[in-house]
Amino acid sequence: MVIVAGAGSGGLVAALAAADQGADVLLLEVDKQAHVACNSARSTGMVMGAGTYLQKAAGVDDAWQDLLADVLRKNGGDCAQDVAEALCRNSGALVDWLVDAHGLPLTVVTDFRYPGHSNYHMHAMPNRTGRELVEGLWNVARGNSRITVAEGVKLVGLGCSPDGAVNRVHVRYLDGSDDWVDADGVVLATNGFGGRRDWVREYIPQMLEALYFGGPYSDGSGIEAAIEVGAGISYMDAYQGHATVSADTGILVSYSVVMTGGILVNARGDRFDDETRGYSELAEVMTRQPQGVAFAIFDHSTYTVARRFNDFREVDEMGSVRVWHSLAGMGSTLGFEAERWENTLRMLHECQQGHQDPFGRSNYGPEWQPPWYSVKVQGALLHTQGGLTVNRSAQVLSVDGTPIHGLYACGGAAAGISGQGAAGYLSGNGLLSAMGLGYLAARSLTGGR
Repeated sequence: MVIVAGAGSGGLVAALAAADQGADVLLLEVDKQAHVACNSARSTGMVMGAGTYLQKAAGVDDAWQDLLADVLRKNGGDCAQDVAEALCRNSGALVDWLVDAHGLPLTVVTDFRYPGHSNYHMHAMPNRTGRELVEGLWNVARGNSRITVAEGVKLVGLGCSPDGAVNRVHVRYLDGSDDWVDADGVVLATNGFGGRRDWVREYIPQMLEALYFGGPYSDGSGIEAAIEVGAGISYMDAYQGHATVSADTGILVSYSVVMTGGILVNARGDRFDDETRGYSELAEVMTRQPQGVAFAIFDHSTYTVARRFNDFREVDEMGSVRVWHSLAGMGSTLGFEAERWENTLRMLHECQQGHQDPFGRSNYGPEWQPPWYSVKVQGALLHTQGGLTVNRSAQVLSVDGTPIHGLYACGGAAAGISGQGAAGYLSGNGLLSAMGLGYLAARSLTGGR
């Protein structure tokens, strides 16, 4: 029996991949609302893949080496490069398997490229939401006769055989009772520690007071259980932030509002950074702005693209996206300082005409056309990217670097490929580490590689 602890995207992929290899799987999930509340469900659900059938059908010529180059360019080569290579090399097969073997209706996103992407690597469900992706995986898992789903059950410890192999798990039920369950292999998909304030204070203090946008059970418990049996940890200061969470609704605003021509302006009316260098690193910058907020401002062409994302449509339909027929009127109503707002608009016009941006931004697109739009946003901590040290098969390594037999990790429970801090996070790294490591773990522990 393979035990997978955690039923976000990583755990669900691990369970499905193990079942496909003929294993019986026990899938544990403490949160009975995980399909809507886990970190993957709260994301935009973008799955990176290179060289997929879908890309080829859409005329996109991509290769895993190009995806790997993007990952390493963004993190400056600061990651376990063998893990990054394994994830990128298998990313196309992962996406193809999700579509062909399990019927997920993924498509290639070709409206725009995310920060740091040299090609159209992203694949998404029709409404482009993480919830839609997770619910799709849940539906397939529940219909698989080899997968037993146990909800309301939390992994709180691991047991080992005399030779140090992990061969059982300590579980706790919602009524407080405990039990031990034997296992032929364990995949920790319990996510990271974004919801654990003492660890955030220790490892990511700069984001301690930021909005936490992740799942409620991201408490580091899986990481802690593995540490207790000798596992090593790495990159604990790494995290994914996001610069455009709606300040009014708490819903993620698609970063297409920036990447297709929009700007971020603080409460005084100033731009304050190159918006396209990455929404993760801009999250911390956002926390230092006046009142801790900013406004995403864009024109109608950007609005049209953003409406293709279900989360943006929700924010729009809740009245948080405001439409304007005068930029001067926008600035006055939003409380911008007139001279600062005029300087911002002058700078924007010059940059759209090809002048050098003082912040270094290069992609603006054509000049704006009315009407214009604004949405008030804030920076947030989405999820942590540090965790258990793993190898290219997603096997957890001990503090001395040797593999712990029978123990694997994916997603936030594992150290990701984003380097230190927030700046090394390439859009899509989170789901690639979750689903990719889950896929590799299942195939490794069942002998399917």
